[in-house]
Amino acid sequence: MIKFVLIKLFMFMLVITGTNLKALDLWREHKLVKSYEQHDYNQAAQWGEKLLLNKVDDSSRLVNMGKILYQQSKFAEAASYFEKVLMQDLASLANNKKAEVLFDLGCAYAQQAKWEQALDVFNKLLLIDTQNMRAQKNIEIIKKLLEEEQKKQEQKQDSQKEADTQDNNPKTSTENQEKEESSQNQQTSNQNQDDQKGKQADQDQTQDQAKQKTKQDSQNQQGSKHAQDENKQVDQNQNQSQNQAQAQQQQADDRLSAQEQKYLAAIEQSDRQAQAAFAQQQAKALEGQSHATQNNW
Repeated sequence: MIKFVLIKLFMFMLVITGTNLKALDLWREHKLVKSYEQHDYNQAAQWGEKLLLNKVDDSSRLVNMGKILYQQSKFAEAASYFEKVLMQDLASLANNKKAEVLFDLGCAYAQQAKWEQALDVFNKLLLIDTQNMRAQKNIEIIKKLLEEEQKKQEQKQDSQKEADTQDNNPKTSTENQEKEESSQNQQTSNQNQDDQKGKQADQDQTQDQAKQKTKQDSQNQQGSKHAQDENKQVDQNQNQSQNQAQAQQQQADDRLSAQEQKYLAAIEQSDRQAQAAFAQQQAKALEGQSHATQNNW
């Protein structure tokens, strides 16, 4: 009886604990999604790690953790989470979920320049989703990059073979050295000729500048002489104008003097007439006074 009660109590505790854990996981998933949407990937990673403590093999939580690490540029760690998902029973994953995980894994490989692995993953993705345009585009890009790397590798190998051949063949090495020295001497000769041409060009330019300066000085002198002649002409014109003005003034003065003389003559004549009239009046007055004296005794 006691054992039965203890068993029921234990089962009840498990139910309560399970319910609490489920509610806690829901809360953590909510916080993870919110942090991810806000681009707070450090906080999202912390919530993701806590969620994986209870279910370390949960594919959804593994994928979420891989996506968070990818956003943090931790591509190798992100790839490890995607690989864990794909190592599980793929039959339990829907095709769209498989395609999503394969695409994320291929991108994580590509970010690490693991071109062959990325190409293999994207090809697997096309087996599931033949119309996946993003995977097709990534495959084209990776193939071009691989071709470029192959060309660079071949060029490097050819250069190495040529260097090894020269080292193993002293005659060829000597000939190449002589050719190189001859080329260097030719370059030196060409450089000297270019220097001489440059010096000659500088001299020609200096002479041209001197000629130009002489020509300019001559033009300046001519211009100065022309300016002097113009100034002289201007002075002559001014003097001529002044003389004409003086002559006109003199003529005006002469005319004024004649008018003044005529005016003075008129004044003198008027004075003489006035004096004559005054004399006549005075004479009449004397005569009248004489008559008055004679009558008034």
